[in-house]
Amino acid sequence: MHGNVKENTTACNTKYGQISDHNQIDREVLHLEVPDAIRVSESVIPFEEVSCFENFKVTVGGSIINAEIFKHHLIKYYELCRSQNSFLHEHILEPLNSNLVAGVISET
Repeated sequence: MHGNVKENTTACNTKYGQISDHNQIDREVLHLEVPDAIRVSESVIPFEEVSCFENFKVTVGGSIINAEIFKHHLIKYYELCRSQNSFLHEHILEPLNSNLVAGVISET
């Protein structure tokens, strides 16, 4: 690894083992702008396996929309989902626009 590149790792334990999120991009060194954006979800873990905020992903229509929700709203929504022990957005109609879903979550 290049001497100026930093590694940032977040890990959460689940029943299936440890989930890690490895980010090793130092944007200043590489001069990249990587905006937060909607990402496609490869798989969705069951809510029972969400053991921390870091592995809480709001998935709508196969896309992770966490980047569309302010972090403080996302934390409150995570706490609400934890209190109900389920993904409250799980049964949202798929054709709904992800911006609309993010707005609904922010207003919840």
